[in-house]
Amino acid sequence: GLRPDLIMTFSKNTGREALYTARGIPVITTTEMEESHPLGRAEWIRLTGLLFGREREADSVYRFIRNRYVDLLDSAKHTGQSPVVMTGIPYGGAWFMPGGKNFAATLFRDAGFKYSWREDSSSGTLRLGFESVYSRCRNADYWVGVGSFTDMEGLVGYDSRFRDFGPVKSGRIFTYSLDAGSAVPNPYFEEATLRADLLLEDLITIRNGGGSGKMNYYRQVR
Repeated sequence: GLRPDLIMTFSKNTGREALYTARGIPVITTTEMEESHPLGRAEWIRLTGLLFGREREADSVYRFIRNRYVDLLDSAKHTGQSPVVMTGIPYGGAWFMPGGKNFAATLFRDAGFKYSWREDSSSGTLRLGFESVYSRCRNADYWVGVGSFTDMEGLVGYDSRFRDFGPVKSGRIFTYSLDAGSAVPNPYFEEATLRADLLLEDLITIRNGGGSGKMNYYRQVR
């Protein structure tokens, strides 16, 4: 009804796309969320530049992010620390964990962490039982990414077994959620797909024992 010049979609739906194209509306399927490398996701800004006739500007933005990411990656290689990191929260009886070649797993590796499922060869999401995660992650050093939980009380109240995990005992838990009551949209969901360099910067800060200072997307759960 809007007669758009273009429809951008994030999933393949042959029937729906046929409906659009039959009416002369072109369709582009954007699949940046399937990229397994953070820079692969960031590079999709080049498509936006192409569509709006701003290719040079988009290329410049991507090159800045790429060069900064590479510099951060190089700096992370010389710290000698490789703490074990876990991530995610169980929902509906399953713990969804990034595969070993997943976007999140790549970030953890590049930041200098030992990701608990780093030897897995998949780039999707693993559906695991609580017991499987418990046996492998109980003695982890960090827990990065705890869904919508913003404080320790809420986290351990959700499942008392979390108290056995090393990061809960040490307090090394980090979330990408803003403080409760904030009126500002969460920048993690607003821009983090593009800013691979800032994501890596945060994870390196966490890995180096930081968290007290300001980070781009993460904050420590207390």
